[in-house]
Amino acid sequence: MRLGSIIHFSLRILTRDLKARFLAKLVDEQIITAGFVSMARADEKGRKVLAEQTRELIMILEKELVGKDFFGGKTVGFLDLVAGSVIPFCLERGWEGIGLEVISEEKFPEYKRWVKNLEKVDFVKDCIPPKEKHVEHMNHMGERIRSA
Repeated sequence: MRLGSIIHFSLRILTRDLKARFLAKLVDEQIITAGFVSMARADEKGRKVLAEQTRELIMILEKELVGKDFFGGKTVGFLDLVAGSVIPFCLERGWEGIGLEVISEEKFPEYKRWVKNLEKVDFVKDCIPPKEKHVEHMNHMGERIRSA
């Protein structure tokens, strides 16, 4: 990648869009927290409550994706990187490891379509760990936290 294209890409990603920044903060401070705590809870009732809270928060993102390929429109933007770096490839795989379905295709069709679009982006593909090993790793981390 040439310096000019890196600068152009960086300026596109570093957004002035207040809504994208607000939603990125929502992902960082609420969705990630509720999601990881739901994996770490030892009791099933607590997991389900936190999973439902996470669903409600992700529904906010679902509504933002209607009619768009990415949060940034036709191209990957700031919020795509923030949400895409954790929700589909860490949280969902962690939930899969404990047998908890939080984000179903039926309730979150726009989100699931967005994940598929994200998986097609070259620089995202290069960063996604192999699914089976990642699920195993996330499950192991959850077990360690629950046993502490």
